[in-house]
Amino acid sequence: FFKEIRATPSETLASRNAIVKQIEDLYPQGKISFWSAANAPYLCDIVQVIKDEKRYYIFANPYTGKVQGETT
Repeated sequence: FFKEIRATPSETLASRNAIVKQIEDLYPQGKISFWSAANAPYLCDIVQVIKDEKRYYIFANPYTGKVQGETT
């Protein structure tokens, strides 16, 4: 695993709209094509973004709403 994919569990979840807004700000020409919710409480959601014909996998912390990293 990438260390950026780890999340510290919390009782509250971030707004998905806030996560989308952050991704749109970071990838203004990108298009969200898939969103995979974490299947364990210590992992980030993985959001697939297509930009310039490249596929990026964005690690979004479901508790803080912050983008913690990416990979192609």
